[in-house]
This record gives sequence, C-alpha cells and structure tokens, in this order.
Amino acid sequence: MLIRRASTKDLPFIQSCHRQSTRDDRFHGRSSRLGPFMPQVEKDALINDAETKGKYTTLMATNRQAAPLGFGRVYHRARDNASTLHKLFVASAARKRGVATGLMNAFKRSASQAGSDKLVVTISSKELLPFYKGQGFKVHSTKKREGKSDLIRMECALR
Repeated sequence: MLIRRASTKDLPFIQSCHRQSTRDDRFHGRSSRLGPFMPQVEKDALINDAETKGKYTTLMATNRQAAPLGFGRVYHRARDNASTLHKLFVASAARKRGVATGLMNAFKRSASQAGSDKLVVTISSKELLPFYKGQGFKVHSTKKREGKSDLIRMECALR
C-alpha cells in the first residue's frame, strides 16, 4: 500500500466515496446537508490544500497498481496546536486490510510535523470506538443529541 497526497485526479474516487457514505448515512437515519454540493466542496478542498500552505492535508491510499483504496483529510489549527481529522474513508473492498491504520499513521505524522500536539476526531457511530481507541485516541467528551446518534469527541496525544 502506498500513501500520497491527493490531487484533483483523485476527485472521481473521492466523490464516489461521498456518494457511498451519503447512501450509508440515509440507511442509518442520517442525511447529509451537503450531499448535492460535495463534488464542488471536494474539488475546492483539494485546490485549497495547495493554497492554504499546509492547513489541510488530504491523503490517498492506493495499491501498487495505483488503484485507490481510501482517503482522508486533516485540518491543522495553529491557534490551539491541534489537528482535526475531517474525513477517513476506506473502500468497502479494502476494509480490514490496514488501510485506515496506514492513513491514520500518516495523519499523525502530518499533524506532528505541522506542530500539533494532538489529533482530534468527532464520531457519531459507537461502532468506530474500537478502531480509534486502538489508534491511541481517548474519549474527551460526548454530546447528546435528541433523535440522533451521540457525538463523541476523541483526542490522541502526539507528543
């Protein structure tokens, strides 16, 4: 598996991930307010990765033949020395093969190099807790939402 910075050439895969996650969200009773706008949002984000001088890092995981396996994005916030994981997606066929772990390790390195002391993620699925705990994250807080899944904020110390 190879991990590299994403480019606009990766947009078709990233957009297909959004379509799949939007279907999954609807199945689980959630809907994405940004659903129809995600193709442009993703394109803008990839362009901004280059223009924001390191505030965002979008990474792609591919196999040796360059077929995409997963991607993710982290936002580096200098004001509080923290980075926030905004996205982490692995294609269905590539799950349980270390892709998410590889991306997470790369994001930890990126966040540390950007001067962050911690990596933060907010999840709404308790099914993801074992993965994030296995990556060194600890539950920081939980926000109850009526009629929706709880939001769980987790943090991982980098130093």
